[in-house]
Amino acid sequence: MKTYCEVKTYQTVDWNVILQRAIAGEYDEDDLYQWSRFAASWVTCACGNQCDKIPRDGGEPRDSMLFKLGTQFYTYVSGENWLVATATLRLIEARSSKLLAEIEAKEKAEILLSLKEKADADDKKAVESGDGMRDAALPERVRSVPAASQNVLVRS
Repeated sequence: MKTYCEVKTYQTVDWNVILQRAIAGEYDEDDLYQWSRFAASWVTCACGNQCDKIPRDGGEPRDSMLFKLGTQFYTYVSGENWLVATATLRLIEARSSKLLAEIEAKEKAEILLSLKEKADADDKKAVESGDGMRDAALPERVRSVPAASQNVLVRS
């Protein structure tokens, strides 16, 4: 999985390390300037350092909650409110995980539906061409079950 930042810039911004340094007071004005610039860009902010599968428009997350958390994160970083920025980063990560789980579930459902539609089309084609399954090809235990309970097409 690549982050949006990696896809756009081929680098990452490790906000966990940055915030640990900031909380420890291990930064200067140049660091603060750079971190504020990173936080101000949707590509390099905390949201940009989440998976690139998260839907975006011009870099901005489409999800309103993630958008709001991203703008708050910028405010906290530029205001040197490091503990709240850290807590907001955790919320961004949690929201991103939830969105990714929803995306994955949707992708799996679409794959399963596509496979089912293909199997149904193949079955219909086989029946129409006369190459459908014949009772003789079924094991004896299945042939002995009434056709109505087998939930199969029976040709006359």
